[in-house]
Amino acid sequence: FDGIGQVVAMGDHMPFHLGSMPMSVAAALQAFHLGRGDIAMLNDPYAGGTHLPDVTLVMPIFIRSERRPFAFAANRAHHADIGGMAPGSMALATEIYQEGFRLPPVKIVAGGKPARDVFELFLANTRIPEELEGDLRAQIAALAVGSERLRALVATSGRRAVASAMDALKDYADRLLRATLRALKPGVYRAEDCLDDDGFGTGPIPIKVAIEIRNGRALVDFTGSAPQVRGSVNANYAITLSATFYVMKCLAAEAVPANEGLMRPIKLIAPPGSIVNALPPAAARPLAAVDWETLFTAQDVRDHLATDEGRAQALEFCRRMGISKVYVEAFRDGYQADAETLKTARDYFLKNGLKVSGCVTTTDLGKPSTGWNVAACYTN
Repeated sequence: FDGIGQVVAMGDHMPFHLGSMPMSVAAALQAFHLGRGDIAMLNDPYAGGTHLPDVTLVMPIFIRSERRPFAFAANRAHHADIGGMAPGSMALATEIYQEGFRLPPVKIVAGGKPARDVFELFLANTRIPEELEGDLRAQIAALAVGSERLRALVATSGRRAVASAMDALKDYADRLLRATLRALKPGVYRAEDCLDDDGFGTGPIPIKVAIEIRNGRALVDFTGSAPQVRGSVNANYAITLSATFYVMKCLAAEAVPANEGLMRPIKLIAPPGSIVNALPPAAARPLAAVDWETLFTAQDVRDHLATDEGRAQALEFCRRMGISKVYVEAFRDGYQADAETLKTARDYFLKNGLKVSGCVTTTDLGKPSTGWNVAACYTN
């Protein structure tokens, strides 16, 4: 993140963090003036978070004796348990208080010294305090590494050059996405889908969207979607924002850097109090709540991409929906997906006339892949 908190570069292998991470960083910067040696921590879904186990840390990076931060480093980690009514903090809840420990922005490190009282409060609200402390310290260490590497880059390339490159990368993402949107036929596109139910008898739960494409910009309007529900399938604004950006990113003919520039041509309307912009104290375990007819995610490699039947079903889905491009990615999520599975999936889609965008590369396939999952996102 640059000196004003705009995202310059971030991992884009987990789509629901694309829009939410920048919102968490903004919430931390609004809450505090972060000085040297400070680190902010938060997990609040209503401050840019996703669900409560995802904890975000934000740290300023200073160059030499400058008084203002040159940039910010941030990371987010899923913690195995953060309290609540069920182990793993993934309960069938009806309000956010049942889901776990909710943190607004707080300082976990102040002036280079760990805030022991905050640590103890955090660890008192988990079933596995030793594991969480180790994971939290790993997040802090990762921020230190990121800070060191950025300062090393400034030392070798110069402050002005690095700052200029940050701005140029954001502008580049902006141009790429605008070019993609200009290539689409202007007009308003509408879709509607629904969740079966919320686990407490409410359903079906409609999600409606109207997308206006005009002059290299997109207005994405979820007006008409269902009100927020009792069960924990509500999406907060950050999740809906992330889903929107990811769909737009998949449309691009070239890989678009995941940064602030990607967000410029898009305006999102998500009515407050709806299933796509739930308000407190709604249960907010929203990682699967937003789904569109134009986006299908198959995250279980065992059922979708590892078998002939699964690949055939995926191909049939693409043909039925008029989809011509497939985005395939791999990421750690507990399933077994060897390198051959990834290569087979890629080759199968290419053989059957689909374009493959953002697929694993030959280099990726050469790396150890035990414990990786495959996701295929389809979009026309």
